[in-house]
Amino acid sequence: MKSHQFVIGARSVDVGYYNVKYTLGRPAIQAPIAVESFPSIAPVLKSGVARQMEGFSQPDGCLVNVGGVSYFAGPGAAHRGSGSDSRLVKEDYATSDKYLALLRAAFWHIAKAASSSRHVVIRNLSLGLPMNTYFDCAEALSVKAMGEHIVGAGGDERRITIDNARVIVQPQGAIINFGYSNGGRPLEGVTMVVDPGGGTLDWYLSERLTPSWERSGAYPKAMLACAYAVADRINAGWRDQSRIVD
Repeated sequence: MKSHQFVIGARSVDVGYYNVKYTLGRPAIQAPIAVESFPSIAPVLKSGVARQMEGFSQPDGCLVNVGGVSYFAGPGAAHRGSGSDSRLVKEDYATSDKYLALLRAAFWHIAKAASSSRHVVIRNLSLGLPMNTYFDCAEALSVKAMGEHIVGAGGDERRITIDNARVIVQPQGAIINFGYSNGGRPLEGVTMVVDPGGGTLDWYLSERLTPSWERSGAYPKAMLACAYAVADRINAGWRDQSRIVD
């Protein structure tokens, strides 16, 4: 018997170096798009399971299996970790297993918020990448995101199918959002977006809808580098303490 499918028209996910952000649609017509996030940490569960004890509340998140390794990701991920779960700031981040674990966790949260159905289909997915990795990783990320993803375990397991995935540079989202809030009209003249994120500081230049790629880019250090520099002067071990970094 074919399982019931719950179909979602469109969602967006941005797996950043610091936080994972994802959209949940509009709660009402003309209302702002609902957005949630969780930390970009995904502790490896050496036991392969998310242990639970009756009578105690459980951390918010889900079990994600990637390449035979069990990760836990979500708002409560720090409770499943060792206390030394660092955020990765590497150029190959978007191709890593940890990135895929965080992406699938976002799919799980989107599916759980949308319906009690065990099979959720997202027709159109938008993803974001920093300026310094976009041209090298966008196509591979799009292919990796599409298709079927089994996330969670036991009664929390969800099957999420992505029909189409599109990848844009992260600062471009600000221009798209501004244009939408401006009645759908493109911005006049030259626009520059500066995005000081967790792992990169991006800048994006465009004239109306035409990007100036050679004048746009990203510096591979941003807010996390600032936090790590402070930690190094006090206690170098703190850079792996996600709550202290926060």
